Amino acid sequence: QLALRNSYELLKQWPADPLGVLYQPAADRLFDQLQVRNYSILAHGLRPVTAIDYDQRFQAVIIPFIEAGLKAVIGDQTRFESVQFPRHITLT
Repeated sequence: QLALRNSYELLKQWPADPLGVLYQPAADRLFDQLQVRNYSILAHGLRPVTAIDYDQRFQAVIIPFIEAGLKAVIGDQTRFESVQFPRHITLT
């Protein structure tokens, strides 16, 4: 079991891994931004994530990295359609 940063560091060791290649130049910036999450009530701390934190950190840095990672791994494939979770569940 590897922590998030260690997982990306491992991928970085394979020169042809698309996530490792994407991660390498962005590593320090990504994890500086993730400190907000780490110290928040969403993870290991007690600090709430503010709208400014979300806009400046997640919207500007984390989400684009995730989107680029998905594109690097699956490309522009359109055969993968999103699945709609059920809106209503009836238990009998």
